[in-house]
Amino acid sequence: MMIKKICFFLMVLFGTVNSLSAQVAQIDSIAPVPVGGELPKLFWDYRHTVLERGVPREYSLSSDRGKLIIIDFWASWCASCIKRFPKLEEIEKAFPGKVKVLLVNSVGTGDSYDSLLSRFRSGSGSFTSTPLTVVTEDRLFLKVFPHRALPHYVWIADGGVRAVTTAELLTKENVALLIGHMDELDGRRKKLEALRTRKK
Repeated sequence: MMIKKICFFLMVLFGTVNSLSAQVAQIDSIAPVPVGGELPKLFWDYRHTVLERGVPREYSLSSDRGKLIIIDFWASWCASCIKRFPKLEEIEKAFPGKVKVLLVNSVGTGDSYDSLLSRFRSGSGSFTSTPLTVVTEDRLFLKVFPHRALPHYVWIADGGVRAVTTAELLTKENVALLIGHMDELDGRRKKLEALRTRKK
């Protein structure tokens, strides 16, 4: 009986290692995407480990496709990053159902899933009260959007990269302009689809 349990455990462990190796290989095959570029399918389907108010779960961007997604690269030691969190919370709240803000903490920041989870659970750290989604130990976003400084903001809409900005340009007014443009394009798409349907 004990041998069966050990064999089962080893099979599960082997499957997990293979799955992780496959994900890393997929990420390694992705090239950086410039402003104006379209994002690959893996980008939307990849399953990230996130924390929401310190509660871990899995998340993929496909659940927020159609929204303006703002990626904020940050680290727990970056005071200017954390200082902007309330403004990002205001932006997401001002455009319900239209904006998703992701706080992306990538590998190489010195933070880990365990250290962030521990800080959220203990309430230590000025960032632990944020309601925004926190991506931990990220590799994919870092590969697609390489950068050298924090904070670093990437705006994604209509399946592609629409802007890479500094904190000064990330305002409610600029977000409203892009959402207005997205709504206008969506209206045009619906009219074209209606015309195509009538012609059939």
